[in-house]
This record gives sequence, structure tokens and C-alpha cells, in this order.
Amino acid sequence: MKNKKESAFRLQGTDGIRREIKLAKNLPKGMSPQSVFLQRGYLTEEFMELYSYAQTTLWSEKGTFDSQSGVVIGWDPRDASGEFTASVVRGVRRAGVPAWVLGVVPTPLVPLYMVYVGARGGVMATASHNPPDQNGIKLFNSYRGMKPFPLNDEELSARVMELDYNEIKKLPLAGRRIDHRKKALEAFRSFSLAPENSWFDSDRIQKDFFKKTILVVDPANGSLSKLATEIFRTVGFKKVYEVNGGAGEVNQNGGVAQLEGWGSISAKQAEGAFSRHKAVRKLFELGRKNRVGILNGELRLWGAVFDADADRFYKLEYQAKGDCLKVSGGDDTAIIQSRKLIDSSSKDRPLFFNTVESDLNISAAAEKRGLRRQMTAVGDKWIQLKFALALIEKRVQKIKKESGKNLPSALAKEWKILKSGKASPDVYRLQKFEDRLDRLQEPGARDCIYPALALGSEETGHNITLGTLLRKDGSPAPVFFGNGLKSALNTFACESEGKAVWKFRPGFKKTLYAYYIKKELFNNNSKLWRKVKSQIIQLANELGWKARAVKFPEDAEMLYIELMPTDKRKAAIFVRNSGTENKIGVNLRSAASDSAPLKRCGENILRLLMENMKDHDSEWRRLELEVLQLLKPNGPQKENKLNIEPGKKDRLLEEMFKQGLIDRVPIGIKITLLGKRLLEKTA
Repeated sequence: MKNKKESAFRLQGTDGIRREIKLAKNLPKGMSPQSVFLQRGYLTEEFMELYSYAQTTLWSEKGTFDSQSGVVIGWDPRDASGEFTASVVRGVRRAGVPAWVLGVVPTPLVPLYMVYVGARGGVMATASHNPPDQNGIKLFNSYRGMKPFPLNDEELSARVMELDYNEIKKLPLAGRRIDHRKKALEAFRSFSLAPENSWFDSDRIQKDFFKKTILVVDPANGSLSKLATEIFRTVGFKKVYEVNGGAGEVNQNGGVAQLEGWGSISAKQAEGAFSRHKAVRKLFELGRKNRVGILNGELRLWGAVFDADADRFYKLEYQAKGDCLKVSGGDDTAIIQSRKLIDSSSKDRPLFFNTVESDLNISAAAEKRGLRRQMTAVGDKWIQLKFALALIEKRVQKIKKESGKNLPSALAKEWKILKSGKASPDVYRLQKFEDRLDRLQEPGARDCIYPALALGSEETGHNITLGTLLRKDGSPAPVFFGNGLKSALNTFACESEGKAVWKFRPGFKKTLYAYYIKKELFNNNSKLWRKVKSQIIQLANELGWKARAVKFPEDAEMLYIELMPTDKRKAAIFVRNSGTENKIGVNLRSAASDSAPLKRCGENILRLLMENMKDHDSEWRRLELEVLQLLKPNGPQKENKLNIEPGKKDRLLEEMFKQGLIDRVPIGIKITLLGKRLLEKTA
């Protein structure tokens, strides 16, 4: 029997696996794909094949599927060679299961099509918003297309680690490769444009509204290239421009990642920090060109910005009075969308699920709007879980009402455990429970749709609302995935209804990053963890603030300190390793009035982490030092003075900028005070 430490081993981060990619042939011989992944930090095509094979075998063992039921496979466009995506297809086929291949598609289409056709699982090859030198895999289970939970990740990780790739690659490609791309795209367009999902009506008011709106679409050279623009044109925008539409590398010169943490962008910032962001530059160009019409209310100018795999959305709006852009992230768009739930809801108060990354003021705003708020750890899987439990609760209530009886005792006991959160979440356990509920209802009554049930929000742009999917057999199914296009359509639809748009007064929200680190140094109750915790509490005491640690069972590795500047005001600092990139974040949340002291606290913690966690064996850390050592004695430099290969330079400078180690100035880049301090500590 495995001990506790072994049973908790996970290869995955917040959402699947992601790493820098390398072909196996370019690495030393004799290392297994698992060793390369864990020891060298690279994702090879061999590992992706092994991983897909392992998960497919688990799906086959745990589900009851027809032998012809396949695994849906999609990917974003980052793998130009096709070697990594082909390996995913091989892994599924070597497991003896048909591979239903979609090609380059938005991530939400994979679980959507799975539900549509009744597949046994889904695999999306993507590194989401990460740089183009990385790839990864997101998984979706047959149970409502949901992502795996940590318990499921642990089981898959154990399976991957026990396999021998040399034996797996000898297996025949027993499963057929079948092209489902055309059918899947048709299903996606139909789902996206259905009024119950887009929230668009065909009445005159809405048509007139969009006839006055110019839209700039930025798909980040990713999965929504051309596709989103086509759909936005269909719903009637005056004019739609597309930038970053597939001619460059994913997430470069645009996309949502660079917008995180910004509430507005000034004209000066558009020439500085955002000088390469094509959507920002295009909006300023069009805004100035159409300034008079915008000022007179004759025109609106918006931007719809996504990430490469299209599960995230940010809205930009050009404001002519200040010649600036308003940035609306997940919090802002969620509050806008929440009006639809209130307007269409029954006597039940809709639920509002958000993560710890949200602005603290959004909770009060949601409550004020009549929503019932619940907070989760970081990751849209936790919001999905809340949705699933809310739907099950509706089913249980309906069964009791129709039968006039309580659930059978065994089912009632299981439901009590599931909704209490005392048992580790498990998609297979949830599936079995709903299968048992199925036997208590007629087939037509099993999948009732409750469109105003809930809204889920991640500040990073993952917003989730219930959608209605008509399956291949014509039956309806409730679906709830992070879907950037649906979020954009829903946001725009709410803003077109002629009513005052709901907004909330933002508090202070900032995240400070340290890249190129040894993540293993910061984990639950490690030496550095305790030191960071002690320093946060000490800094709070110096300010006269109360402080207490709060545990989130979903994310035991996150250090969350709730601060109370007064009895009526709250603030928070939470520190966690990124589950998607090699970085750690110091997250600051408070009322605007408490921002200055909280920011000073955060900067102290960031310096502590940088001084203790930087990985001096990392090539990226070495390049970072080279740039700092050049800038400190020589002053601002043009980027072409840096002797770094172009493919790495853009990523390095962007991540150094996010850390606050450099600033962009007209001549190029310059070192910051933080950069100088870090360099001194390194010396």
C-alpha cells in the first residue's frame, strides 16, 4: 500500500500538464520520458503519447462505453510541426480506442463535442496563455465534460509513472483515426449563436445597438482565429477588425495574458508597456480616427481579447474623453453578465462562484445584486464542481417533489458526503452518483436546464454560465465550461439591452511575480513557507492590522493570510506557486484606501521570495542576469543590443517586465530599482 506522500504525487499543476517542449531525439539517450519531464523540465512528444495512452486506459476501465465510443482530440496552433499533436493521437489509438480528431479548435469545443456525441473523454493539446515554446495537455471527462480533480490527477500520475514507453510504442495503432472537425465546428457555431447561449435577441433594439459598435478581435494567433470574427460579424457589429489572426506565434504581441492586472491603459502606456500589443494599438488608432463619433454617442469601440486556446476573454473599450482604454477582466465581465441571471431568475437567488484571485469588492457587489456568493481556490475545475453540485441539488429536489419521498437511505447518505466536501472530489464518484439518480427519473426529466442557476468567475477571464447543448440525438444537456467566446457574447448582449450596465467599484488588486524559481522550496509548512508567513504577520502587526491564516482544502499549498485593517475592512495576501508556469505570485487584495501599505508588504515578500527561490541552474535565470548586468552600468539599451536569440528574447523581456525588473522607455529598456536590488543580492 502506498504511503501518504506517494499517494499525493501529481504530475499536474492547476490545469493539466505544461512544460517547455523538446523532441526526444534532441535529448540525451537513455532517459525515460518521465525522467525528462521531472528532472529536465521538458515535455517531449513521447511523454504526451504516454500521458494520453495512460488516461485513455483509465477511461476505458472506469466507464461503461460502447467499443466504438472514441476520445475527442483537439489542439491550438502552437505545434507547427504536428509532432506533438500526432503523439496524442497515437497514445489514444495505442490504447485501442478510436481517436475522434478535431484539429485546431477552441478548448471549450472539446468538452462540448464530447457531450454532443457521447465520447468517453477528451484531450486538448495546449499550453493556454503560456508562451509559444511550451505545450501541454488539458483533460475532460465523460461526466459533464468536467476536468479532473487532484485525486484523479494522482491516479493518472501513478499510471503514467508505472508505464514503460519502450513497451507502449510497440503496441499497434488499434483504434481508428476519424476526422470529426467539420461536424464539431458546426456544433460550435450552432451552440454559440443559439439565443439561449449567446443571449442575443433578434429584436430591433439589439440590432441597432451593434450597428453602432466597432469591434477589434484579438484571438492571440490561436484557436479562435477567423472563427470568432465570423461569429461577431454574424450577430451584426458595424465593423469587425481582426488582429493577431494566425499569422504569428501564439500569445505573442497580444492576447489576454499581458492585460492581467490592468484596469486601464493610457496613451503613454500604449506607446510603452503595450507598444507590441496589436489590439491595444489598433484600438487607439481607430479611437482617434473616430473620436468625434464616439464623443457624440454615435459610435462605440470595443475589443474582444482571448488567449490561444480561447477559454479566456477580456473586454477593452476606447474612451474618447481620456484617450485611454478601459480594461474589463473576469470580475468586471462577470458583474455585467450577472444582470441577466437576476432578470431571468425565479424566486431562487442565483449562485455566484468566484476564486480567491477576485477583487474583494466583487463579493459585496454580487451580494448587493441578489446573488449568493461562494469562494473557491484558484482553478476553474473548482467552479465546475460548484456547478455540478448545484445541478445535482436541483435534481434531488425535483425527485423528492415528483415522488413525494426522500431519496433511498444509501443515496441520501452519499449525497450528504458529496455536498459536504468531506470527501476528496472525484469525477468518477460524481458520475456514479448521477447514474444512480438516473434510475429514479424518466429519461426526458434527467437533464433539466436551469439557465439562471449560477455564474462562475475567475479574474483571469474564465467566466462560466450554463449553456444548453442539443446532443446528436436531439436531447438537451446543460453544459458549463470556461468559454471565452460565450463570455464575450454574453457580456456584449447584456450591454446592448438599453439598461444601465451593472458595475462595481474596484478595490486594490495586484499580483507580483517571481519567475525562474525552484518551486519545491515553497510548499505547505516548508522553511520558506514559515518564513513568509511570519513576515506577513509581522508586517501586519507593524501596521496595526489583525492577521489570520485561512486554509483552502482544494489548494493546501497556497498560503492565504486574511488581514483586517479595521473591523469593517478586509484585505488579503496570498502566495502560491503557479500551476501553469515556472513562477510564484504574491497576490494583494484590499480596499483602495489600504493599497499603499499592502503594496509595501507585498514588495517585501516578493524580494524575500526572489532572494531565496531563484533557480541559478536555469538557463532563463542566467539570461535574466545577463540583461540586468548589461543595464545597470550602461543605462537604457535598445533591445537589439541584447545578444539573445530572437525566439527567447521576447519571452524573457516580457517576463522580466512582469516581475518589475525592467521598464520599457522610448529608447528601449531600463533596469528598475527592484532589478538593481536583486542584482546586488545575487552578487
